[in-house]
Amino acid sequence: MAVILLLSLAYKIAEWSGVRYEVAPLAAPPVDAPTAEAAPATPPGDWRQELITLGIIATATPATATSSDPVAYVGDILATEMLRGYAALKENDAYTVDAARSLGSSLGTNVLPVSTAEHISLADISVDADTSRERVLRYRADMREGTAPLISDSPPEIELFAEFLDTGNREKLRALEAAAARYEKAGANLEAIRVPADAAEYHVRAVNALRDYGNTLERLVLFSEQPLPALALLRTYNEAERELLFAFDVLAQYYVRKSSE
Repeated sequence: MAVILLLSLAYKIAEWSGVRYEVAPLAAPPVDAPTAEAAPATPPGDWRQELITLGIIATATPATATSSDPVAYVGDILATEMLRGYAALKENDAYTVDAARSLGSSLGTNVLPVSTAEHISLADISVDADTSRERVLRYRADMREGTAPLISDSPPEIELFAEFLDTGNREKLRALEAAAARYEKAGANLEAIRVPADAAEYHVRAVNALRDYGNTLERLVLFSEQPLPALALLRTYNEAERELLFAFDVLAQYYVRKSSE
């Protein structure tokens, strides 16, 4: 996860909220001015307020103050780890731009928030012992009906989020919320389907993949204005999208195999 992407996202979101973060130029002291005493060290904790101002770490906003989602605190965790790593580099006189970049990258790649969706198991679905070709065709028809909520002319979900990042248009977030609801509805529909026994494991995987994907979209909306949690969730999004594609690809292979029997 590139540090430059992290910082650009942080400043982008700061811009949406109207925050401007500028460093005042250093004024040259008068020639005859007495030597000033060394400025006191920055009190511990001041850095955190700066990061809150930038929107990089959590603030007590209504949307997140009561959140039990662990990703709400990823900004605080990463900020602390970054500062510890920076302090260690300086203490060991090992600080370089490349070393700092490596530190940021290593921290970012270790952040992958897991899904908070509730998964189902084989015990949660109705299984039919009939695995004949005819039964599988009925199952496939049921699956098509169950996944009907996913048929939409809306842009891809990642495109909606990217447009929100570019424009700050909250209508894109509303569209993302609607997409999340469609995936959750499809997951609920599929959970209620009676499944041929030899497709049961594939079916459970598909339902859980739908739930995880919808869950990730919901969390992207919730944490859309907190750069580090949002950035971490984009990695979760990639994983959830990949699993969703794999899960339904396995089902497609199952249909093909059963059709040739």
